[in-house]
Amino acid sequence: MSGTTTEVLSAGDRWTGVGLRAFYFLFYGAVGVYVMFFAPYLRGLGFTGTDIGTVTVLGPFVGIAGTMAWTALADRRNSTSRVLRWCTVAALVPLVYLPFATSPAEVTLANVLHQVSAGACVPLIDALTYEWVTRHGRAYTRVRMWGAVGGLVVVQVVGLLLSARGDRPGDVAMPIALASIIAMMSLLAWLLPDAPPRDQPPNLRDWAGLARNRALQLFLLVCFLHWLCYAPYDLLYGVHLRELGLSSSLLALVLVGGSVSEAVMLYLFPILHRRLDVRPLLVVTIVLMAARWWLLAQAHGIVPIALLQVVHGAVTAMFWGIMVQAIGHIVPERLRTTGHGLFNAVVIGGGNTLGYWLAGIGYDHFGGTTTLFHIAAIGEALPLVLLLLVGARFNKPTSPEVSR
Repeated sequence: MSGTTTEVLSAGDRWTGVGLRAFYFLFYGAVGVYVMFFAPYLRGLGFTGTDIGTVTVLGPFVGIAGTMAWTALADRRNSTSRVLRWCTVAALVPLVYLPFATSPAEVTLANVLHQVSAGACVPLIDALTYEWVTRHGRAYTRVRMWGAVGGLVVVQVVGLLLSARGDRPGDVAMPIALASIIAMMSLLAWLLPDAPPRDQPPNLRDWAGLARNRALQLFLLVCFLHWLCYAPYDLLYGVHLRELGLSSSLLALVLVGGSVSEAVMLYLFPILHRRLDVRPLLVVTIVLMAARWWLLAQAHGIVPIALLQVVHGAVTAMFWGIMVQAIGHIVPERLRTTGHGLFNAVVIGGGNTLGYWLAGIGYDHFGGTTTLFHIAAIGEALPLVLLLLVGARFNKPTSPEVSR
């Protein structure tokens, strides 16, 4: 990496960098609001654990097809920027109805239509960012770290808002806040300049070759099994903390340490990656997250829960950095957006679809979240054993990051 240099950015490129950072800020702010407050909001509407699982599981399921369609279109049209703009609009429109939806069927419909496009925003913006940092000698994770900052700031603001309104069950302020954040994100996408087109769009033979890529298949399988264990946290963490008696403002404060550690790890990841290959980093990630799930099931006070959130933020940031580096190495440039789409469809969409459904059923069966976190910890053994037995390296990418 010592041979990589940075360049002085033009005004347009500087604006693109600012816009990319702001997009991550808003998107992951919305994700934080969804993770922390959506399930408690549904509980406030009187939904059961199975209802919550059904509402949330169908979204990622349809998001799999939606993500692949949006990202394949971006590669085929050779215009990720323009596709991202329309994708954000399609993600926003269903949320306008969400404050008026009160039954499981209505909320499911709004969430499904939202997730058809929302899930594709991540691979689209990741592909744009990877291209931008590669052209200008910057580090992806140091752009992506603004998503962690957004998750911190936005969740704090929404948590304080809900607390100021008395933590009302099913408070309509929650879906209104979520829709407002996505609206600002969509406006920003339309203000981003077009990225330079690639030399040649992919054809069907290119996509068929990507589907047969053994290294990509193994990487996606390991990551899918790992992400499956995130489901109890992603779906029910807010419920878990509410059951421990924490208010909305405290729920938001719990995320402070996690968001700070995530931002710090994203900043430090280029340095860490210079010393360790993707495979050992992935092993460390899986082991640490297994310990995090097990200890979370035992924790009851605000202090241990907050400390575990610090671990969670750092490990999740490491996992995301690993993903971008692996995709950057394994997937050809002309299919880079599709590669990011595959990861999000298979790992995030597929893992959430199966995991949310199982977590919702498990919540009703076990009468709480504690056992689910124990199961998640044990489940991390599957990707770990697979990774160790196969011994794939997922070598460092040919266009490495620099410490900038």
